[in-house]
Amino acid sequence: MEAIAAEAGIGKGTIYGYFSSKRELFEEMICYNIDKYKNELSKIAAGQQSFSEKNRKVIPISCGFSRSELGYLSDYKYWKIIVPFYEKEAYKRTKEFFLN
Repeated sequence: MEAIAAEAGIGKGTIYGYFSSKRELFEEMICYNIDKYKNELSKIAAGQQSFSEKNRKVIPISCGFSRSELGYLSDYKYWKIIVPFYEKEAYKRTKEFFLN
């Protein structure tokens, strides 16, 4: 929390004004990244390009998403806490994306 506060140029207490715990902040980061990924895919899907062209656009976005997610999930101590939440949230948001 201290490193995040320092990077943002705010006090640690300010972060706790928005997030009740480290876990809540971490879960919110995951949700933010899933939504960002979903929005990028939506823009591509709505385009008039061919399937091949859309696929060429999706691959780098998907690889970038995987790299960013794995970057902060690579610390094993977070896996036991976050993976169940991440799987549930990713499933829910992916299902919403394809059904809407």
